[in-house]
Amino acid sequence: METVELHIPASPWTLALPLGADTRTYLYLILCLALSILACSHLLRKPTSSRPVLNPSGFEIIGLQRRIDFNNTAGGLITQGREKFPGKPYHLITDTCDLLVLPPTFAEGIRNNPDLDLTSTVEEDFHAYVPGFEAFRGGREDEITNMITEPLSRETDFALKQRFGVSNDWKEYKVYEEILDVVARISTRVFLGPELCRNEEWLRITKNYTVDSFIAAFVLRIFPRSLRSLVHWFLPQCRSIRQQLADARKLILPAVQARRKLRASVQAEGKVVPDFNDAIDWLDQEAKGDPYDVVSCQLGMSMAAIHTTTDLLTETMQNLAMHPELVEELRREIVEVLSAGGWKKTSLYNLKLMDSVLKESQRVRPAGTLVMQRKATRTTKLPDGSTLAKGQRCAVDSFGPSGMASSEVYDNPSAFDPHRFERMRGQPGLDSKAHLVATGPAHLGFGHGQHSCPGRFFASNELKVALCHLLIDYEWRFADGYTPKRMENGFMLGTDPEARILLRRRSQPEVELLGL
Repeated sequence: METVELHIPASPWTLALPLGADTRTYLYLILCLALSILACSHLLRKPTSSRPVLNPSGFEIIGLQRRIDFNNTAGGLITQGREKFPGKPYHLITDTCDLLVLPPTFAEGIRNNPDLDLTSTVEEDFHAYVPGFEAFRGGREDEITNMITEPLSRETDFALKQRFGVSNDWKEYKVYEEILDVVARISTRVFLGPELCRNEEWLRITKNYTVDSFIAAFVLRIFPRSLRSLVHWFLPQCRSIRQQLADARKLILPAVQARRKLRASVQAEGKVVPDFNDAIDWLDQEAKGDPYDVVSCQLGMSMAAIHTTTDLLTETMQNLAMHPELVEELRREIVEVLSAGGWKKTSLYNLKLMDSVLKESQRVRPAGTLVMQRKATRTTKLPDGSTLAKGQRCAVDSFGPSGMASSEVYDNPSAFDPHRFERMRGQPGLDSKAHLVATGPAHLGFGHGQHSCPGRFFASNELKVALCHLLIDYEWRFADGYTPKRMENGFMLGTDPEARILLRRRSQPEVELLGL
């Protein structure tokens, strides 16, 4: 698969960095930039530990071009570090911090360390203290449970017909854009229920906020932290996400208030409160009467789920286009499993080949080269007996020795083997590692330990429901002349957002999925 670099900041989904601003904004920026230069407090200090430093020249905070250059070369730096310091920790001076890069063998030892915090790293990098970035504030990491699959199936069928139609003629699509809309719709069905899952304004916000907030965060990082609380008011990128958050409040709060009023009314009448099976009810139940920002929570869930799920689903569709022999195997499995069990969680669990294809797609091209980013809240010990100073940040190299591309763990690791994890099912010592939702040092697609992705169980079900409908009801192939590409930006990897496929509705599907 060809690899290309996006000369853009912070997100593999972002296609442009809109830096236009009016004259007044430019004047404010020039003033703030001058203050930044005079402050001289913006230079990252070099590490004081005895561990090696990959890029000892450091990185200057001020300078947009240097930030963009770093994002374009970060992947190469990680490759150099892997080769220069195999299996050993080393410092990497990034555009945000001094980062201690750990090999995958450290993942097990740090996974539940209470002194290593995830939330503060996100809040620092994405300015959670600044208006508009509230969705990046630390919150609950509980898994969304008790979400049934039948509503997902119905919404998936509706969404696919909306985006791809019902024609039996081949038509070309930019697949990422179409799948993004589908995933936004079915995710919103679970997050916000039937009230908003087809609201076009909310769908626009939930698709755009992630990309726009990554851009805004990148631009704001040009300035020292001490000035960001002022500068953000004048940056057009920050103004944009503040407006999106305000628009989201106008949409979400009435729906939430109506739901709470209905719940209170039913309870007052002594009747059974209906179970809506969505995150509106789930968040209220978890809060137990404590106040919380429901809009930020909803945006945060959407931000964590929609683009990542779209990325893996699009990547899997491309892998199936490259391995068309898998399509019939998967269709047979779908028909056999769903015909016997219907739309139940146990049925999705039994889609073993599909689970393996998804997990292998994620292994070959995960969402990032560095995972498990943490910050030490106090001096703590690492698995090798060395210490991590308070305030030091660290992360794990997912592709390092014994990691996701290691020949120590996987036979022919560079090859896409769709049956790789299916073969592990039922084998002693391997079965627990074979599932898509399983985490471990050899497969860090969802992280590992207490801060591993809490939504991976929902994402797994969502991906399988979507693939069932796509495989049974549609067929696709690459558009003529298209070559699959992998996008690299900073430490993030992504599927090609420009990928084009030819797709059509199948005239004689093996089973009617909505009838199950």
